[in-house]
Amino acid sequence: MSLALRSTVPSRSNNLAFIAKTKVLQAIRSWQNIWNPAIRKWLPTNITTLPISAVSSSNLWVDSTAAEWILQAGKIHNLRQAIRHIDGIEIPAGGTFSFWAQIGRPRQYRGFTVGRELREGCIIPTIGGGLCQLSNALSRSYKTKRVCIFQY
Repeated sequence: MSLALRSTVPSRSNNLAFIAKTKVLQAIRSWQNIWNPAIRKWLPTNITTLPISAVSSSNLWVDSTAAEWILQAGKIHNLRQAIRHIDGIEIPAGGTFSFWAQIGRPRQYRGFTVGRELREGCIIPTIGGGLCQLSNALSRSYKTKRVCIFQY
């Protein structure tokens, strides 16, 4: 095996390190969500009368193999589930929005399913897979200081 190929293929130790880092970051985020009064779950308001100032658009379906089709369908289902938790919320000036505090943990009993997650260049089937597409769209709209409208 060449040195270039060996450095790009994740090993078991890389996977274990990734899992450990993920668990630590999840614990820190959970602690912050509990103890930081600025981080809260926002309730929907009647904002249908406001003008649309920006629209986020990205491809939901990508060309891939037939084996990945079910993971893409799961991703789209997960996006629909997550959007229900942010649809209609208005965050006032100075308010803090936490994606995971608003959405909650993606679990099967909450309606989330297996979708595609990209981890270290590999497609991994994960409960809640695909939610990064929504969080990235929200992050891009925040950085441009625009309101983000989603349709599902």
